[in-house]
Amino acid sequence: MSVSSTTTTVSYTGDGSVTSFAVTFPFKGTAATSEITVVERVIATGVETTKSYTTHYTVTGGNGETGTVTAASAPASTVQWHIRRNTTATQTTDYVTNDPFAANTIEGDFDRLAMLGQERDGDLAQAFKYPDTYTGGASVTMPEPVANAYLLWNGAGDALTTSTDSSAQYLGGNGTVSLPFYSFSSDPDSGIYRIGANNLGVAVNGTKVVDITTTGINSTVIGATTPAAGTFSSITSGGAVLSDTDSTDSLGSTGVRWLKLWVDSIQTTANADISGNLTVTGNLTVNGTTVTNDATNTEIKDPLIELNSGAGSNANDLGFIFERGSTGNNGFMGWDESGDYFTVGTTTATGSSTGDITYSFAPFKCSAITATSGTLAGITSFGMGSGSTITAGVLDQDDMSSDSNVALATQQSIKAYVDTNLTAAGIQMTWESTTTDTDQGAGKIWANHGTLSSATVLYFDDVERNGTSINAFVDSLDDPTATNSATIYISEGGTGGAGVVFQVSGGVTSASTYSKVAVTHVATYGTLTDADFVGVVVAFSGNNGVGDLVASNNLSDVASASTSRANLGLTIGTHVQAYDADTLKADTADVLTAGFATTIHDAGTKSSGTYTPDEADGNMQKAVNGGAHTLAPPANDCTLVIQYTNNSSAGTITHSGFTVVDGDSLTTTNGHDFFFYITNSDAFSLLTVKALQ
Repeated sequence: MSVSSTTTTVSYTGDGSVTSFAVTFPFKGTAATSEITVVERVIATGVETTKSYTTHYTVTGGNGETGTVTAASAPASTVQWHIRRNTTATQTTDYVTNDPFAANTIEGDFDRLAMLGQERDGDLAQAFKYPDTYTGGASVTMPEPVANAYLLWNGAGDALTTSTDSSAQYLGGNGTVSLPFYSFSSDPDSGIYRIGANNLGVAVNGTKVVDITTTGINSTVIGATTPAAGTFSSITSGGAVLSDTDSTDSLGSTGVRWLKLWVDSIQTTANADISGNLTVTGNLTVNGTTVTNDATNTEIKDPLIELNSGAGSNANDLGFIFERGSTGNNGFMGWDESGDYFTVGTTTATGSSTGDITYSFAPFKCSAITATSGTLAGITSFGMGSGSTITAGVLDQDDMSSDSNVALATQQSIKAYVDTNLTAAGIQMTWESTTTDTDQGAGKIWANHGTLSSATVLYFDDVERNGTSINAFVDSLDDPTATNSATIYISEGGTGGAGVVFQVSGGVTSASTYSKVAVTHVATYGTLTDADFVGVVVAFSGNNGVGDLVASNNLSDVASASTSRANLGLTIGTHVQAYDADTLKADTADVLTAGFATTIHDAGTKSSGTYTPDEADGNMQKAVNGGAHTLAPPANDCTLVIQYTNNSSAGTITHSGFTVVDGDSLTTTNGHDFFFYITNSDAFSLLTVKALQ
């Protein structure tokens, strides 16, 4: 290494954020042994503080190279950090005679000597010294310190010594009127001299012009010697100008007035009467309790008016009181300290009132209100002109990700969210496009063929999309003994534009975390895509019938339909309907070619207890939520759709006895409507809730 630069110090001004400071010169040691000193200097006062390693800073680098000082906390902008090399003046190498030439060691020791020399040069450059051309023999030794003394050259001018007087004073002789002690080289007979004890004189051209004692100038007046000589074209005072008797003398008179009074401050103990205009060029401070301005109009050119200025804390309402006389209570516009808001209102308070005044809110009318944040509360109606827009608080988020209850949504975002998140009726699952016979994850449903019309196996995960187990329910799909034991309807959520229908045509096989259902394709509409939210509805077919028609069962001739009907006492058209090929049968596949209507059963208002719907009342029903109550599944296997409407007394609806409950959350908001989809099958029951707003 070589020491090619004479730099031994570097400084940085703090900014409150930077903590890393480069050491631009090489130094010995590293980390805690680094031979550098860090001094913090207060910019405003010059006060210096040596910082401590670890507590205030750490060091990296060094060992003959440059490095970095890292502050424990960023220095403020009011200080500077001075980083100085402080090489230890030791030589620890023991050179042994005839040892190999240790070039690196010797160079390192020479580097240390060079560093020490540079640091001594820096110290000497900051020391007081005589000029290079000085040839005198004055001593360079400083005298020992003496408290409250100051340095001065001795009488011979060849050494510094300490004074015998206080450093707060520089004492001199008395002088005379013709040769004042404090005078001037070009004017030795003009200056200040001591006349006697506590008596100073000012001499000009060897003549006393001012005589100052403890009682004043010339003892009583300003003048050469007597009061008669005290008339001046101008008087300049460096102190107070006092009357000899309190409250007896005037400055000027009614006949002889001062033209202008130039002062920094006027303090009076009595009233001040001003008959003309008053112009205050500087600041105007009025102390007291009340300022009364009886002008017709008051114009204020100040761009800002501060109320309650200088208060350390505040408990008073602040603002303006508008006197209305007999018209009504006074108007108030200001800051409500206890409420912590601006307000307008009417009040019986006056301008002399203080503290927390009592007022009633008053109407406020303006052309526009713009708010950057906060809450607009207490409004019972909100009227806007045709074509008006809300410029804040309306979000266009298709996924409603902000989940805000204080922001409006655009029509497009509402439509997009509903299209994406509207759930289909039934068990909530996620469609999986993979066709392999392996578990595809929680809540997934998938087929064994990408072309659904060719699928022969439908796979169900053991839990639906929200984590509720459906394993037992799926495993029961082959319990009925009919050839096609159940029909499975899979419908896409959102717009509902895609779905598929399968019939269970074989057994159900459990595969530990999912089940495999043998199916036959019935119909497909639209295209289900990967990750679609779907609803799964199952309609069971029931068991095959048992028994036979024989004579012992009161049928003498099973080969004759008419004889059988007669034996049963049945007459076509009276007891039984004549055969019609278009009659829809429960156990025969058919196609409906016409629609049909149904009468919705009104179950009334439910406000307490447990409501158990009865399928005998019809598969389409409606009810009103009039209070907190419990909903239980029907007693028999069936499928029901119930429209629930909240009235103003709507309460929380709990459910009891359902195997699975899913869908939207219920509210108690007056006017909200919901569809309840209920499916009972064997030992299982499913309730799906769909909000209609």
